[in-house]
Amino acid sequence: MNLKKITNIMVALASRVMGTALQFLLNIVLGRVLGAGGLGNYYTFVSWTNIVGTVSSLGLPLYLLNKIPQKNNFNEIKYIFKRSLILVFTAGMILSLLMYIYISYIGEFSNNLNFLISYSLLAGVSLALIRIVSDSLKAINKYNIGLGLEFSTIPLLLLILIMILFSLGIKIHVNLVLLLYLIISGCAIIIGVTVFNRLTTNLQKERKYQGDFRIFPKRDIKQIFTFLGILLVNNSLASAPYLILPFLVSLEEVGEFGVAHRLVSLSGTILIALAAYFTPQFSKNSKTLDGFKDYKHSQIFSFLTYFPLFIIYILFSDIIISLFGEGFKDAKVLLLIMAFGRLVNAGFGLGEQFLNMNGMEHIEFKNGIFTLFVFLLLSFLLNEKYGIIGITTSYAFAFALRAIVSYFVILRLKNRLA
Repeated sequence: MNLKKITNIMVALASRVMGTALQFLLNIVLGRVLGAGGLGNYYTFVSWTNIVGTVSSLGLPLYLLNKIPQKNNFNEIKYIFKRSLILVFTAGMILSLLMYIYISYIGEFSNNLNFLISYSLLAGVSLALIRIVSDSLKAINKYNIGLGLEFSTIPLLLLILIMILFSLGIKIHVNLVLLLYLIISGCAIIIGVTVFNRLTTNLQKERKYQGDFRIFPKRDIKQIFTFLGILLVNNSLASAPYLILPFLVSLEEVGEFGVAHRLVSLSGTILIALAAYFTPQFSKNSKTLDGFKDYKHSQIFSFLTYFPLFIIYILFSDIIISLFGEGFKDAKVLLLIMAFGRLVNAGFGLGEQFLNMNGMEHIEFKNGIFTLFVFLLLSFLLNEKYGIIGITTSYAFAFALRAIVSYFVILRLKNRLA
């Protein structure tokens, strides 16, 4: 592994750490000003936003990550980028309209849940567009800008606005936070599109036009839908606890789970940062021995960067949890359970991304469905006796299981290639 690769990986990690620090600080501030119940509502909103955003994206973020690194013509890249934005916006607005009609006139949800889902519809469309822009930037090796746009812009601006309003004596409530979230999301999209257009205009001078091109050839349609399925499964695994917990445990326990989950997600950000660098490399070196070397490197970096954080979770969990206030002290056990699950996940590296970029996305899709089924089954079996602890254990086990299965599929693929 050369010095340039190590430097690029560290830049990606630094970009993601900054975003993670901002999100961590935002969670603390929201916990203080909204309380456990209000924070539970915010986490529910974020979960529904991710669902709408994932469906609205139509699998195109992964498709762009897979295809753009293989393109030598920036005219073609800009064309695909613009058409993807238009398609995602149109699909997202249609989906949001249908869901709004359903929850307003057909569905039987509580007033509080109706309110949260209504806000999440527009936020979800914005999130899908942000992911299109972010992953396109990563695909042209501007992964630090892409990571910053996707993970730093919203928490940074939201923190600034909340602190300004709080200093002016304005009461901070969930409705206001969600409204600010929507406004900031729109600003992030405008910033991201502007940056991408300027970057590709500059880079375009270095590459010549190489013929005609089309967006989404017929042979790619199946791949795009498979990518969408993978994104939906990933979102389901991440959001499923928040969708079933309100029916199984108290709202306070939802907030405690959310705090532990967000804390452990700090480690997940390591994988996201590494994925921003390694995924385009997996695509360039698809089905070659160099690709497997890249995967091995992802394992090494994943484990080495997560293990110090794991030790901090073990030794200082009481202090970390206390930052959120007295009402969250029971989140310590949940944090430790999820920390052990993430340790296994980190040890197996970026298996999902590797399979997606090597034409094995259909295998990864089936793997995701299997682990989701295992999580839901174990959650309902363990909930009756162990409650929130049983559900948390099921969640940690599901993530670890998926990483293990992906690893053995990669070994089989390597042996076949050899």
